Amino acid sequence: MATSCSNFVGLLDGKLHPNHIDSAQKYCERAQPLLTLRNVALAFLLYQAVAFIITAIYRITFHPLAKFPGPFLAKITPLYEYYYTFVKDGKMVQHCMDNLHPQYGPIVRTMPNHLTINDSDAFHEVHSVGMKYLKDPGFYEGFRCPDSSFSAVDPYIHRKVRGLLNPMFSKATVLKHEPVVLEKAALVVKRIEGEIEKAGGNQTLLAMRRLIYAYIFEIASDYIFAGKYDILNQPDMKHRLLDGLVSAVEALPMATHLPTLAYVLEKLFPYPVAVKLGLDALTGQAELRQGTHGEVKRILAERESGTLKKKTIQGKPSVLSDLLDKGDEPGRVAREANFLIGAALEESAWTILATVYQLAANKDCQQRFYEELKQLSPNKEEYVSFQQAESNSYVAAVIKEALRVTTSVSGFLPRVCPPEGATIAGKHIPGGTVLDMSIYMVHNDPKIFPNPKKFDPERWLQPNSKKLDRYMVGFGAGTRICLGMQLAYLNLYVGLSALFRKYEFDLTEEMKKEGWLWTEKMVSTKRGLEPDFLVKHRED
Repeated sequence: MATSCSNFVGLLDGKLHPNHIDSAQKYCERAQPLLTLRNVALAFLLYQAVAFIITAIYRITFHPLAKFPGPFLAKITPLYEYYYTFVKDGKMVQHCMDNLHPQYGPIVRTMPNHLTINDSDAFHEVHSVGMKYLKDPGFYEGFRCPDSSFSAVDPYIHRKVRGLLNPMFSKATVLKHEPVVLEKAALVVKRIEGEIEKAGGNQTLLAMRRLIYAYIFEIASDYIFAGKYDILNQPDMKHRLLDGLVSAVEALPMATHLPTLAYVLEKLFPYPVAVKLGLDALTGQAELRQGTHGEVKRILAERESGTLKKKTIQGKPSVLSDLLDKGDEPGRVAREANFLIGAALEESAWTILATVYQLAANKDCQQRFYEELKQLSPNKEEYVSFQQAESNSYVAAVIKEALRVTTSVSGFLPRVCPPEGATIAGKHIPGGTVLDMSIYMVHNDPKIFPNPKKFDPERWLQPNSKKLDRYMVGFGAGTRICLGMQLAYLNLYVGLSALFRKYEFDLTEEMKKEGWLWTEKMVSTKRGLEPDFLVKHRED
């Protein structure tokens, strides 16, 4: 700017009065360049501010969801939900349940294009077979696996993949795996016996998190890819793949809410760097992917060499081997394995740990549970089978109440309203709206489950209890219902029966004061004290 001005003054030399030329020269000397970094930054910030104001005005006045109630900030920016998801460490669902819905009603606008719906019948309407509410692509994009049974948005792809997997997860097929589950339950008991013996008495303070995770991981890895890790016999019960699965849970909110940022962070911090920096969430994701791809390579190599061992599950050695036999592409099989092993581990392990807490906190329920198990197995050295446990009404009621109260998948699993719109909970919802609904909200609906926070198996044993089954949605509903539901039931019935037939569980004084603290990372995750319980032998 200054140079151009000087040149202009030079052109005027001889044409203007010398005083005027001198004034123009001094002005040029004082003039500052316009295209500086500072000016560009200020212009960009001004542009962003004006764009935000215009967008905010549109969203609160002209947007199709403008008429729906909700916090002002939530109407104009997703930062409201991000605050409860990231800053408050996964408290959005609980915040909606405890604060927003009591204030605004069953339908609340929680992001510019999102409605959170707290209506148990509407949950079934949206998730019913044949409905056109597709999974939200923006939410599932972060899993980077559009062809898996869990994150596929396209109904055709989902139907094709489920068709390949369903035979391996039918109840009849899963029950062939019961001997393995009983074997792993016996190893859990052996570990507990060892801890009691080391304590030198009849009871001990038992650290249960890793023990239960190892139990479920051993079962699931054997079933899914014929993995023989023998973690329950190892002193520290550690394995890279198991640790990766546990760590990966912490990265789920980033993957579902900010998928592009999650991808960029993985590129900026590759695995070796993430390990050195202690970024467990990033290393967990990488270890999970590396582990499942490694298992697929192992199966392919064993098939090639003829050393792949046969098992009782439909004559196939594993779910992954069955998929490969059907011509499924190895890369897709490995991606599928991420979800299969992850869901099996987190949902079942969480439910068992949280159920131990509930029964330890409700000693009358625990005593009744024990008495029923004792009738099923008078000899405590013998294990209660799945069929025995499932056929006992009180044992079944405990499992139902455990699934309801603990709710392993507590976060939102959003669907998109079809283009023509729909009427939900008495309100017309514009097409393209993202609908956030939660299993946790259904399970804690006081109209369906009076005093919902109370652990009460008796609620499932009343004359009119059959109607409650409709609202037991711990495994989801409709065509997207959890693929591994029958395997989870097998793990829960056998595992909890083995624990409570042989042992009595109590809370520590610290746990009694703190309670069961948890948060939501799409799946429920423990916070606060570790799930350590006082354990002692039953007399008979």
